[in-house]
Order: sequence, then structure tokens, then C-alpha cells
Amino acid sequence: MTDQTHDTVMLTTPRGHEVVAQLEYEGFAVRHAKVVNRYTGVMKPLDAVTAETLARALKAKQVYDHAMTETKAVEQTLKGFGTLAAALGNAHPAIEPYWREANQHKTIAHDMRERARHFHDDAMAAIDKLAGD
Repeated sequence: MTDQTHDTVMLTTPRGHEVVAQLEYEGFAVRHAKVVNRYTGVMKPLDAVTAETLARALKAKQVYDHAMTETKAVEQTLKGFGTLAAALGNAHPAIEPYWREANQHKTIAHDMRERARHFHDDAMAAIDKLAGD
């Protein structure tokens, strides 16, 4: 079920267990999260700490995606300048703000990718352990 306030998120852990949770966008929280053991079918709810770590991973991924979208938009703007931008150079006062903005978005994206990976790995390890691996 998808609407403007929440989505159902389905993930698979490294050990193959299924995670189902409701992601609420207001406050960016994970609710009703559970793991289904792939071998036994036993469902267990995620504890609050693991659900929070999973929410942090999903939020960081969302920020990463947004930063990448913004980076691509700025790069498209620069491409629209054509050969003029190349002739003026990146340090020219008319071009430099665009390059600075693109680089800022790239830095944010890189940081958020690393943060998302860290939180995702922590959450998946805890979920696999909860599932019985």
C-alpha cells in the first residue's frame, strides 16, 4: 500500500530473510517492522533500536538520491551552456557557482551513501541475528 504519508518497504537481508516494514515519512520512522525467516517462516518483530537503525539507513538513502538528482540537474544546466562554459573555464564568475553547487551536492551524496551503507549493514546484521542466523 502506498500513499503520501507512508510506504510499505520490503527488503532482503544478506542471509535471505525478508523484512517488511511501514515507512512513515512524517518523522521518517519505521513502524510495524518484522523479519520473516526464509527457512522456517517464523516472523519476529524488529526491536526499537534495529527499527531506528533501519530508518536511518532509509533516510540517508533518500538524502543520497536527492543529492544525486540535484547534482545531475546542475550538470545539465552546465551542459546547456555548451562550448561557452568550456571557453570561460570553471573558475569564471558566471560558471564557478554552478561547479561549486554541483560539487557540494556530490559531497553530500558521497557522505550519505557512506552513512546509508553503515546503517544498512548494522541493521541487516541485527535483523539476521534476530531471525536466527
